[in-house]
Amino acid sequence: MKIVLLTTSSIALPSLVKIREHGDLHALYTTDPLPQDAPDLQQFAAAHGIPFLAVSKARLEEELLTFTLLHPDHLVLCIGFSWKLPASLLPDANRVYNIHFSLLPRYAGPVPLFWQIRNGDRRGGITIHRMTGRFDAGPVAARQEIALMPGENYGLYSARLSLAAAALVLSLIEAGSSGQWPAETAQDLHHRSYQRRPAQNDLVIDWKQKADAVEALVNACNPIAGGARTYFRGLPLQVLEVSPADGRMKSPAGTIVHADAAQGLFVCCGDGGLLRINIARMPEGTFSGTKLVALGFGRGERFGEAQPAAQPRITTAIHSSL
Repeated sequence: MKIVLLTTSSIALPSLVKIREHGDLHALYTTDPLPQDAPDLQQFAAAHGIPFLAVSKARLEEELLTFTLLHPDHLVLCIGFSWKLPASLLPDANRVYNIHFSLLPRYAGPVPLFWQIRNGDRRGGITIHRMTGRFDAGPVAARQEIALMPGENYGLYSARLSLAAAALVLSLIEAGSSGQWPAETAQDLHHRSYQRRPAQNDLVIDWKQKADAVEALVNACNPIAGGARTYFRGLPLQVLEVSPADGRMKSPAGTIVHADAAQGLFVCCGDGGLLRINIARMPEGTFSGTKLVALGFGRGERFGEAQPAAQPRITTAIHSSL
């Protein structure tokens, strides 16, 4: 059985390893123009003698139609592929499957992990479904529930799902190779939820929310958005990691209630809950909470909305050897 895999993301690498070891990987396709993760994919393909093909939308249909016609015993897999496949490739006779990082029909859409983590879900998983003309709506061939760990961010959870997806892909290949394709179950689309790609305002911290909601947004934004966005002294800052702290206070939301050179920064949220700022990014660099204290972030100051900067953000000069 000839297999091709379509991807624009390095999340496909664990599955590629399994396919190469246990299947007949005919080619690896990505998009033209090349995606950000193309070097990792290209390096894998070159190391294992696998054709690596970057195709335009115009060429994609022709390439895959030729493949499916020349190889009736075939499997086409999409993992993190950013384009919708042409309807001509999706008749029942073709084995074209998508690996989606949610428990469909919930969280259909292009960035399901962001919304699952941002919404504070405690469980997610993987769905392998046959592709149809509607995004993430085809019948399900396999699924696996995988719980989110407390404090787990987008990158960590995505990596765990990638490894689990590889095992599901291997099971699908083994079943297909023996002629025992898994039974497919139609999705109950009455329970379908489709989540769009996050907009800029979805990435901004509202300190008036509860502490656990702020923490969830920070985790959802790391690393895919470079951190959750806020402002300090009127200038932008991205928070990459926080952790809940004991105690409650009645300070205004976004207020730094404790700043200590050893313990770092602690911020009050809308419900009085406290968060410790562990890592933040500014144009000057990425810093720990304790470093932010050393740079002058002080008790009583507030994170919040953009406003005219009243004073310099940091007092330490920045030197460059470049």
